[in-house]
Amino acid sequence: MSKMIGIVREWKTACERRAPITPMDVADLMAQSSLEFSVEPSPYRVFDNSTYENAGAKLTDDLSSCDFFIGIKEMPMDKLHPGKPHLFFSHTIKGQEYNIPLLRKILELKCTLLDYELVKNDNGNRLVFFGRQAGQAGMLNTLWALGQRLAVHGLNSPFSSLKQARFYENLSEGLEEVRKVRATIDSDGMPDFLQPFVCGITGTGNVAAGAREVLAALNPLELSVSELEGGVAHKNPHRIHLVVFDEEHLYRRQDGGKFHREDFRQNPEGYESAFEDHLDNITMMVTGHFWDARYPKIISKDAIASIFERSEMPRLQVIGDVSCDLEGGIEVTLKATYPDHPCFVYHPDSRTMTDGFLGKGLLVMAVEILPTELANDSSRVFSGALKKFLPTVLEADFTEDFDALQLPPEFKRAIIAHQGSLTPDWAHLLP
Repeated sequence: MSKMIGIVREWKTACERRAPITPMDVADLMAQSSLEFSVEPSPYRVFDNSTYENAGAKLTDDLSSCDFFIGIKEMPMDKLHPGKPHLFFSHTIKGQEYNIPLLRKILELKCTLLDYELVKNDNGNRLVFFGRQAGQAGMLNTLWALGQRLAVHGLNSPFSSLKQARFYENLSEGLEEVRKVRATIDSDGMPDFLQPFVCGITGTGNVAAGAREVLAALNPLELSVSELEGGVAHKNPHRIHLVVFDEEHLYRRQDGGKFHREDFRQNPEGYESAFEDHLDNITMMVTGHFWDARYPKIISKDAIASIFERSEMPRLQVIGDVSCDLEGGIEVTLKATYPDHPCFVYHPDSRTMTDGFLGKGLLVMAVEILPTELANDSSRVFSGALKKFLPTVLEADFTEDFDALQLPPEFKRAIIAHQGSLTPDWAHLLP
């Protein structure tokens, strides 16, 4: 018997242009399986509504007859379908307070909630994700934001020619523009006020890999953390420097002992930030590390106040906070931003912020939906990963009790709620 998948419209913001399944993959799935598709029209989605119709999907505002619902961001509570399975990024697994009402509504309606963030293999590696594209867009945006911030100080830089990621047709176009910046640096050198130029990237996962992919177009000279601690040996006007900070470089034991990854994750209260020691030596940074509310701050408000006390214009000009945990690991991330207003200036004297690029303080780029700025690339990669699972997932009878539910283990582990109850692994989310 055929199953109908409903592709929902993204309601959270008009800036969201991604699609969980592309028209091409809809056509492939319909040709190779018994799946059918209904698509809720959207004026913002990167793929025109007509392309889904041409692929064989039904375009409709009424998805109520569908068996399974997929989207990207959280669905509005009044758009949930009672008793049916829904797959999206719920942003609930850290106990995020702003989505607790959504979680309660899902339980009230006896929906099944599956979360992409939890679709992992037996080794705990995520299988359906946007991390790499978040890093790519994050680095593009941070380089662009640096150029904009310097310009308001009346300082011309090679980065002033760059655009925000969303204004490039795709990643390839963005990389080509970054290579032009490299050519300018090769021929003209870096301005004195940017020497030595040091970019710090935190983490070594998918987000960091995406950020490094973009920065590679500038041909950076990579330094170890110990080399940075010793001071950049010389000001090379024709090269930028890259330093990658793993967990062992971000945190240190308060008792002076050696960092141990497992001990840190089990006892983070015994650790403190080691990254703050490097703030005077970094020009810009992009975050790609995982942060948990139990962990120490990577950069505190006090640390930013301190560097501005030491200098009217510190070396650190901009933070691209891809992780975007509000007042979390990067404590000066006071809010999440959107592509139409991506940056704010954090004022360390008043501990407040101002949207845009003007004012004394530190520039923060904290777009929470960065992959949508490369919507075409992001959707194609994400869809390609998801479509491999959908036929098997849709074979399941979601009316069965959780213990009896037959699903691929990667997706059964991704269930947060089922038939009005939180699953055992997530029972702690609500009292």
